[in-house]
Amino acid sequence: MEKEKTHGGKRQGAGRKEGKTKISIPVTLDTDLIEYIDTLGKKRSAVINKIIRTHKDRIEQMIREADEANERFESVLGL
Repeated sequence: MEKEKTHGGKRQGAGRKEGKTKISIPVTLDTDLIEYIDTLGKKRSAVINKIIRTHKDRIEQMIREADEANERFESVLGL
């Protein structure tokens, strides 16, 4: 009787993910912004990424809300 293998083999979600999830780009920022980012005590790229992502999410939410308001306005006018 052969024992069931409990170790090794392919596991779902294991290993490197396909493709790149990040791209390195050169960025020039004002000195005061770099100094501020450095005071936060985290890697610069992580801080910049978080700031841009937060801003992007807020802008997308504002666009969705404006579209919804526009649809309500058009329905009131019967357009």
